[in-house]
Formats: sequence, structure tokens, C-alpha cells
Amino acid sequence: MRQEFDSSWTVLAATFRGKKLNSPNDLVVKSDGSIFFTDPPYGIQPSQQEVPFNGIYRINTAGDLQVLDSTLSRPNGIAFSPDESKLYVNDTEVRTIYVWDVVADSLIVNKRQFALMNRAAGVPTG
Repeated sequence: MRQEFDSSWTVLAATFRGKKLNSPNDLVVKSDGSIFFTDPPYGIQPSQQEVPFNGIYRINTAGDLQVLDSTLSRPNGIAFSPDESKLYVNDTEVRTIYVWDVVADSLIVNKRQFALMNRAAGVPTG
């Protein structure tokens, strides 16, 4: 949701292909105005999950929603590198932070492990 100047709220994304998103969580806004966000299943029961995966999404400046990745078990915190050429997302369940290259300002490719946390260090989050 986005709060407007008049204090009203605008829903930016509630569904993907007609199915209710799980639990949109953390987001990062790219300098071009597009929004990248994670959608883990926090706060819902398995029977309430309509989208069959937990994803990373992008909303472009026209408001179009696209899924960028659907392979993480619990995508959570999300950040860009300072030059926005890399996207970092943590998968809380497996205690791993992944990094992708951002190409054409709207796609992520070349997924690889950036960091792995041991149990003593806690879990990565937003």
C-alpha cells in the first residue's frame, strides 16, 4: 500500500494472476520508481495460501506486477547494492542470503549464495 498526500491509501498489489498474495513483507524502491518486494507466507495458514509459491516480485511504474523468483522457501529482507546492479534477498527458513544480478532494470539472473548464517547467529530477516 502507498499513502497518498491526502492521507488516503492505495493498494499497489493484492493479487497475482487472480490469486491473493501471501503476505507481502519487505520492499525496496529502485531509483526508477519500481518496487521490488518479498511475499512469504507469514501470518497465514497453509490452507489460506492461494499463490502456490513464496515469491520475489516487481511492480513497475505503470503498476504492472511480475514475479521475479519463486524458488525461496521464506523470502524476507530485500536490498539493492548501492549501484542497483545486485539484489539481495534472505531466505529466513534456510538462513541464507542470496544475491542476483539485476539486468535490463527489471529482471534478476545468476542467483547465488551470498551468506549463510549458523544457528548461533540467529536468522536473517528484514
